[in-house]
Amino acid sequence: MSPAACLRRADRLRRHGVIRADVSVVQPEKVGVGVQALVRVTLQQKQPETIAAFEAAMLAADEVISCWQVTGGFDYGLVVVARDIAMYEAFVRVMLVENPVVRTHEASIVLNAVKSGAPLPVYLAALEGA
Repeated sequence: MSPAACLRRADRLRRHGVIRADVSVVQPEKVGVGVQALVRVTLQQKQPETIAAFEAAMLAADEVISCWQVTGGFDYGLVVVARDIAMYEAFVRVMLVENPVVRTHEASIVLNAVKSGAPLPVYLAALEGA
């Protein structure tokens, strides 16, 4: 495709909501991120107001770069980043331990990112008509 055709296609994909954002993938340590954690959270209750309160707190937390409501043994999976372990500990204390809607949380600290920031695979059938 020509550059102009690519731009038109990308604009059409944005208008249809296929492309949500254009982002750059950066090296965490180059931007001051010293700790990355995968955090699993279970809520006290599954009431709409409990879910809304937790999700609002996670949306407002700069340390949370991803938050997924999931199936399985816990309710949410988070990716949390922090400058250092002290900042991570403060996040855990305020946002999880002292949060009345959180029953339990369990975390794994990332030791090494084997694969990170990979683009989603594009299934052409999903793009038909977009």
